Amino acid sequence: MKIIYYSNLVPLELREEIKSKTGSYPSQAAQKFHSLLSEGLKNFTSLQNISSLPISGDVSQEIECKNFQNHDFFFTGFNKKGLIRQIFNVWYSFILTFKLYRKNNINYAVFDYLNQSVTIGGYIACMILKVKKIVIVTDLPQYQHINKNKGLINKWYIKFLLKFLNSFDGYI
Repeated sequence: MKIIYYSNLVPLELREEIKSKTGSYPSQAAQKFHSLLSEGLKNFTSLQNISSLPISGDVSQEIECKNFQNHDFFFTGFNKKGLIRQIFNVWYSFILTFKLYRKNNINYAVFDYLNQSVTIGGYIACMILKVKKIVIVTDLPQYQHINKNKGLINKWYIKFLLKFLNSFDGYI
């Protein structure tokens, strides 16, 4: 069985480089959860990670992610800021999914719902390729700060997120 895992997971060596450049580790809870799940899946399957760098654009320009790209980890647009970075994440996860599928004929895709920019690009590619899509739901961000007076665009966004969440083939 072959799986692509979409998250913000980074290898241990890259975590150490991020610590040396920034003075702190990236999101310890998320890194621990994703690394444990990733290591567990590797015991039984062929697993490849498509990941966005879990730090801001300013710091990400100092980190040489190219040194850490290997057959297990592929990083999306990590050297841009804000909305441009998110657009690059969607685009690169879409393109990387096609490249990995062509090489490995992927059976399943596992997505981190909280990392929506990488998830959306990979999700669209997996729909086209007819790959089974499984989502990890650890939190529902649209319900953290609900304010019913936030406006029409916010309401549409929440409806989109709920429809998106309901469109996966499986859930963790």
